[in-house]
Amino acid sequence: FVTYACAEVSIRNEILISSENSLHQFFNNVDSRLSEMVHTSFKVLQDDSVKRRAYESESGNGYDTYQIKQYLSGLPQDTFSDVFVYYYDSDRIISAGYSSLSCSSYASTYYAKNLEIAAMSEEAFRDNLILDRGNTPELISLGGAITQPTLAVAMAQNAGYALGEPEMTACVALHPSLLAEMLHSANFHRDGVILIFNKDGTPLAASAEFQGELDLSRYTDGVSREDTIGGQKYMVQLFDSTVLDCTYVSLTSASAFWEKLNTLRTVCLVSLTLCMCISAAVTVYLSKRNYSPITSLLRTIHSKTNRQYDRSEQD
Repeated sequence: FVTYACAEVSIRNEILISSENSLHQFFNNVDSRLSEMVHTSFKVLQDDSVKRRAYESESGNGYDTYQIKQYLSGLPQDTFSDVFVYYYDSDRIISAGYSSLSCSSYASTYYAKNLEIAAMSEEAFRDNLILDRGNTPELISLGGAITQPTLAVAMAQNAGYALGEPEMTACVALHPSLLAEMLHSANFHRDGVILIFNKDGTPLAASAEFQGELDLSRYTDGVSREDTIGGQKYMVQLFDSTVLDCTYVSLTSASAFWEKLNTLRTVCLVSLTLCMCISAAVTVYLSKRNYSPITSLLRTIHSKTNRQYDRSEQD
C-alpha cells in the first residue's frame, strides 16, 4: 500500500508537469505570432505616409494612398490575411488588398471573401476598430464562428503625438487557417478544447465547440484545477499571454487527463488483490498441515539433549 501511494503521487505529478510544459510550449508559439503582429502594427503606425493621411480630407491624396497601399502590400503575406489602417475622421480604410474604401464598403468586400463571417454588422466591425487608448495593442475578432474566427491585433495612435486621442488604427489579421492549425495542434488529449479569451473574458477562438460558461476569475495562472463545467468534469489549465492582455485556457476531460493514473490504479489494485489471495491460500494450507516451527524446534532439542519439556514456569 505504501508503494502504491508513492507511485500514485509520482505519476500524478509527472502528468501535471508534462501537460503544463506542453501547453507552455504551445502558448509561447502563439505569443510569438502575436508579438509579430504587434510589431507590424506599431511599424505601420510609424510610417510617415500613414501619419500624413490622417490629416487629409475625406477623399485623400491619391499619391499618399498609393504609397500606403504599396507599403502594406510589402509586408509578410504568409502569416497575415490582411493588413489595413482605419482613419476615424474620414471613416475610410486603406488595406493591402483593397486600397482605399469606406469602412462599410471594406466590411462588405472583406466579408464577401469570408461568407462564414458575414453575420457581423458594419457597426460592430467599426466599433472593433475604434479603440479608447493609443499605443495599447488589443486582440480582437473580425468575425466568424468561434471555431474559425479571424483574429487580429489592433493598435490605435494619434498621428500628431503619442498621448493624444487616437485618430487611426492599424489592424493586422491572422490567417484563419493558421490559427486553426495552431489550436488543433495543442489538443494533447482527446475531448480537449483550447480557448483564447480577450481582456474582458469573452471567448474569441476555440479549437472545438464548447458548451458551458467559464469564469476565469476562479482559476490561477499556471495552476491546474479539476472543475465541473456544463455538467462534465474537466481539468482546467489557464495561462496569461505575455504579449497581449488575453488568456489561453486548456480544457481536458478529466477521465482522459488522468487515463495513465487510472491505469496505474487498476494494475496496483489487481496486484494487491492477487497478493492477498495468495497469502490467504498459503496461510490456510500451512494451518491445515498444523505447521508449528516452535514445536518442531523443541522436539529437535529434546531428541538431541534428552531434556524433557513440560509446561512449568521454570521450563
